[in-house]
Amino acid sequence: MVPPDLSISELHRILADNQTGHAVIVDEGRYIGLVTRAQIAAADNGNGSSATAVASLPSLESPMLPEHSSPLAIRHYLREESTEYIPFVNRQGQVTSVLSREDAMKNGLYANAAVIMAGGFGVRLRPITDSIPKPMVPLVDGRMIDRIINHLLDCGFYRFYVAVHYMKEMIMEYLGDGSDRGIEIKYIVEETPQGTAGSLRTLIDQENLPIVVTNGDVITNQRFGDILRFHKSNKADITVVCREDGVNISYGVVESDEQGNLLDINEKPRLNYLINTGMYIVNPGVFENVPDKKCFMTDVIGATREHGGTVKVFQCHEYWRDVGTIDCYAQVIKDIKSGLVRNLPPILPVSHKSSELVHPGLSHEEMLESINSGA
Repeated sequence: MVPPDLSISELHRILADNQTGHAVIVDEGRYIGLVTRAQIAAADNGNGSSATAVASLPSLESPMLPEHSSPLAIRHYLREESTEYIPFVNRQGQVTSVLSREDAMKNGLYANAAVIMAGGFGVRLRPITDSIPKPMVPLVDGRMIDRIINHLLDCGFYRFYVAVHYMKEMIMEYLGDGSDRGIEIKYIVEETPQGTAGSLRTLIDQENLPIVVTNGDVITNQRFGDILRFHKSNKADITVVCREDGVNISYGVVESDEQGNLLDINEKPRLNYLINTGMYIVNPGVFENVPDKKCFMTDVIGATREHGGTVKVFQCHEYWRDVGTIDCYAQVIKDIKSGLVRNLPPILPVSHKSSELVHPGLSHEEMLESINSGA
């Protein structure tokens, strides 16, 4: 990093001596721009005699990123920009770091793996899921699994396992190994359905850090890093993510004693309760208490508690909805378009655009239009 009043010839010499390809121009810490060694060499006319200050160079400004940019935002930037070094700045415009593309790709990442349970039949979404698996249904700017992966990546998770069964080839071909998204994807292939937790048992010998688990039909704004920190601080073996829901009773609810005496009448109350969101943090060791067969998360939770493990509840107050039915699907589309669902920069493989893999007999646009037609 050099001041703007440094001469071009002096900067040329500094870059040559340090075999550095770029220089960041800062004025009392405030970012001014980034110049390449080639730009400096051209401006110096090759004779090292230019006393002109580097601040006078044309096209000095270059793109930058806020200092706390998410891994998803960084990947979006790297896809759009060809620069080899990325300046990160704070709110005051001061440079906090300059990273190479390779180092930027590692910035803000968790080592923990994330598992997406994507093997279900999606029965309640038929006829859409007659010919495509539920995680592949379109959601405005991509597939549902694109949004789930992008959100997890935005939260700092880049290592993925995708549990697949129904139409598994379509999901695996679409996602590949994740390298074109700047992530890692491996697959847990269920030859027969293993329940909501059976496939996770295969990770006992592969992972030693807490695992993020989410159903393949969950759309949320909840930051998974917050859940992971809660899990660690509470020394939990399993953390179940829940949220408050309720039912409005259309009648007065009467309380009475055993003798038939009326104790109270509560007129048209709302009964509130916590529901399971289909999101968890799980220590891999808990699966040692579960038989190697088809099982569900409720079985794992029960076995963990029986063996003295700690199961905690993290209450989600952010947007959450599962895309389990046609009505829920239509509502999520509306919520994305209205901004209720956090907008994320798309990181999609170039060859896998959202217009591909359409529903047979019904185009992508017609599918969305038919679902929204009753709105």
